[in-house]
Amino acid sequence: MKLILVTLALVLTSCSSSVPKTHYYLLSPDMGPYEPVVASRAGYFIETVVLPDHLNQQALTMFSGAHEVQVASYHYWAQPLSQGIAQVAGYELNRRCACEIRSSHQGDRKIAEATNLRLFIDQMSVSDSGKVVLSGMFELDSEKRQRFYFTEQLQQPGYEPAIAVQRKLLAKMTQQVLNMDSENN
Repeated sequence: MKLILVTLALVLTSCSSSVPKTHYYLLSPDMGPYEPVVASRAGYFIETVVLPDHLNQQALTMFSGAHEVQVASYHYWAQPLSQGIAQVAGYELNRRCACEIRSSHQGDRKIAEATNLRLFIDQMSVSDSGKVVLSGMFELDSEKRQRFYFTEQLQQPGYEPAIAVQRKLLAKMTQQVLNMDSENN
């Protein structure tokens, strides 16, 4: 009887598989220093970043086919995605305009002369075919709105390269914000 129990225990433990390693990602890793603020330039206040439900979660997502969203089992954002987007947008705006950037995501209060920026993200995804998409709309001072759509093909597979491309597409979006703001001033 003891031999049967020992054998059964060995069989059960040998059949167990190891759990895959869990990975955590930052959209905004150390990006380097901010540009010195030029006093004559008004800044931006990132008021809000609105995400659709499938992005408003800790797990990373991927599109499979035209309409299916797959949720990663062992790949997670290390911070709320809306906060990461606000940090990247703030850094990229500062880098391009040398102006002060504040964000409600960091507990900041609006500067009186700052332009309010609201981001509404529709898609920030990668597909199983390697296409990375960033689309949505931004709003400046609750008056001026513009839709954006950026896409890029991954050069190598994996979540880490996809996140690097997503960050690059966010930088393009911030340039579009600055272009629209300068056209209207």
